[in-house]
Amino acid sequence: MQAICLAITTSPPYQSIRLHTDSSRAIHAIQKEANTAKQLVRRAYDAELRLIQKTAQQKSLQIEWIKVKAHSNNQPNNQADQLTKEGKTSNNTFKITATDPILTDFTGTSIGQDPYHWIKKKAQATTILKWQEETLTRHVSPDFIWQTDWTTTAMTWEEEGHITGGSNTFLGCYTRTFKSKVLHDRLPTATRKRLYDPNYPTIKCLYCTAPETTAHVLTCARTKVNITTILINMHSQLDHNLNPEPVGDTFFQPDARHQAYLIRGLVPATWTSKSEALKETRQAAVKLINTIINLFRKLIWNSWCQACK
Repeated sequence: MQAICLAITTSPPYQSIRLHTDSSRAIHAIQKEANTAKQLVRRAYDAELRLIQKTAQQKSLQIEWIKVKAHSNNQPNNQADQLTKEGKTSNNTFKITATDPILTDFTGTSIGQDPYHWIKKKAQATTILKWQEETLTRHVSPDFIWQTDWTTTAMTWEEEGHITGGSNTFLGCYTRTFKSKVLHDRLPTATRKRLYDPNYPTIKCLYCTAPETTAHVLTCARTKVNITTILINMHSQLDHNLNPEPVGDTFFQPDARHQAYLIRGLVPATWTSKSEALKETRQAAVKLINTIINLFRKLIWNSWCQACK
């Protein structure tokens, strides 16, 4: 392809030329038209193909492609092979540069030959930022957002693997549904039940006078006592990959919101920031957070619902 580019570049304009090559692949690549944008940006030797096409048009060249059988005692072909071998040790180079503008992002970094991939990643990042700004801050304090290890937090949502299944069911749907309801303040508390049923008796918490909301259930004095008992037992059985000091600082914080964010599935960045074995530490943190969530659901939330009934 480089040799063909050089031949066309050095050819005078308005000529009918014959190009001999023993590469059927090169001839096929040049003659094959890219019918879609996907084929255009993902084809091999894109810079060379663009140069060949553009130079041939600018010089009005009529090119006849002739396939030569390799290693068949064809004198010009043998000479080309010899020059190729000499070129491997030569300092002379022929560099193909892009003939069309190169797409870059706002920092000047090249997007590459697959704009679709860049656009997809850009859209994902934009969506996440919008979610954090407009939705997440309703339920999580901005200070805690920056104190959260979001990579590990994302792993907690895949404890049973990626979502799979048939047309109606998904693997692990109950656990995922509970996590989603807790994270977005959608537990079926008295306040939410009153929204759907104006005749619901009361919106007050069973154990105090505050309105029963998801945020209150996570920080209620009764929850604080029960969750502290659970965390004390778990702290004595921590995985060796977790540092007991930062975990203990979170477990036994006077501010009940710290424990509430654990139940929401948020992993504190202090648990993993100074780890030497990051992969193992993250896996241990994921297992610990999911255990806390499951124990809260079974031992605290389920009994709370039964008392409400």
